[in-house]
Amino acid sequence: MKNLQFSAEQIIKILEQAERDEQSISASCWAHSTSETTFYHW
Repeated sequence: MKNLQFSAEQIIKILEQAERDEQSISASCWAHSTSETTFYHW
């Protein structure tokens, strides 16, 4: 099984940042070195 780069807590924090509009989704993904596809998969 593939190791996860982010813990569940980290994923929640990233999603909450995007929900509060602190950053655009693309900027948030870039800042956390993940793709938008992964973001929408979460």
